[in-house]
Amino acid sequence: MRLLTLVPVVAVSFAALSGCKKDEPEPTYPTTPQPTATVTQTAPPASTVATPVAASMAGPFLTGAITVAGTNDTKGMQPEGGTFAGQFQQGQILEQNFQGEPGKCYTIVAMGGPGVSELDAQIVIQPAPMLPPTVLSQDNMTGPQATIGGGGNCVKNPSPVGVPAKVVLRVVTGSGIAGAQIFKK
Repeated sequence: MRLLTLVPVVAVSFAALSGCKKDEPEPTYPTTPQPTATVTQTAPPASTVATPVAASMAGPFLTGAITVAGTNDTKGMQPEGGTFAGQFQQGQILEQNFQGEPGKCYTIVAMGGPGVSELDAQIVIQPAPMLPPTVLSQDNMTGPQATIGGGGNCVKNPSPVGVPAKVVLRVVTGSGIAGAQIFKK
């Protein structure tokens, strides 16, 4: 008999406990917004490299001007390769690679044509593959002519072995054709 009275009491107690339970809302987790692609129109970057042109296209003016300008600066030296030239806009550069030979001395004579107000020139070497390029020498002239190592003060390769080198021409102000010749002894 006791068992019969106990069953309804337990059932009522269980119903009361489960009926009083508050429903807790499921936890919500913040969602991160998905990235969306944004298209913006930008102007393409201006080219920083001059357009190379054949020295013959630059005309005899350029080759002749470089020869005349370098007469006093290149005595006893021989041209290394041919004259190189480019069509420049302000700020553009033109590079000409060459091999800096051990024990050799170099002079660069550069000339800007009509429209070029300021021309700069540098000799840059790559001393070792993992090292950054190094400016070996640069002109200190103003105007459309640039000479490195002129007047008997040619620039020597500081390495006991050959090193990759390049001449870098930059039209600082103005625009037009400019070119240069490498001389060595």
